[in-house]
Amino acid sequence: MSTNVKVLKLITGEEILCDAELKGELVSHGPDPRWKITNAVAVMLQPYQDDKGRTGYGHAFVPWGTLVDGPIHIDVSAVVYAEPASAEWVEQHQKMFGTIVTPPQGLVLAR
Repeated sequence: MSTNVKVLKLITGEEILCDAELKGELVSHGPDPRWKITNAVAVMLQPYQDDKGRTGYGHAFVPWGTLVDGPIHIDVSAVVYAEPASAEWVEQHQKMFGTIVTPPQGLVLAR
């Protein structure tokens, strides 16, 4: 269970739901601080139309950073905000990246 699930808003407009940890010191001198990001998806507002023709909006989760093997480091200057994710988004993140797998109902047979 991850306690570092954050929403990072980047200067490019992307919102990333990820495990994120700040590495380095936030000081004017010394090494540039960076966010270390793992298990990330981009969260996009996706318009949809229901069967009655009404338009609505929902969130779509798109893989992010899949071309990199390992964590991604982002300079803090590229991040507009970094805040803890709400309980709903933490739960969604755990469903996508958690290590506990619940098998579908009906797969266990008794003899």
